[in-house]
Amino acid sequence: MILTLTQLSDNYVDGLLNNDQLIKHRAKLSAIVNNAKVIKEIQLEFGSFYNYIWRFTNFKVVKNYYNDFSEIPSKSDLSNKFVKDLKKRGINFFGPVTSYSFLQAIGVIQDKIK
Repeated sequence: MILTLTQLSDNYVDGLLNNDQLIKHRAKLSAIVNNAKVIKEIQLEFGSFYNYIWRFTNFKVVKNYYNDFSEIPSKSDLSNKFVKDLKKRGINFFGPVTSYSFLQAIGVIQDKIK
């Protein structure tokens, strides 16, 4: 189910807290509402979340080459910088390790094995 920002509220979080299949952590669930609002603000400021993300690399893919999977880091200067900016804007429960994985998943960071 896709929700709009107007549907995300304290009542929504209360509903999630009553769901037996979810972790019961009010702050993390409230972060869903908060983070969605922050992302919307970013979209308005930069025209899209895409533009916001890619400005960290001047719209260039970061390509890293490693000899072995064990050498691939869990975070980087880029993921730290990205998270620092997001936190300054109000994002919660999103750290550099998750950020690194996200940047890999969307193709900003491409880690390759030689």
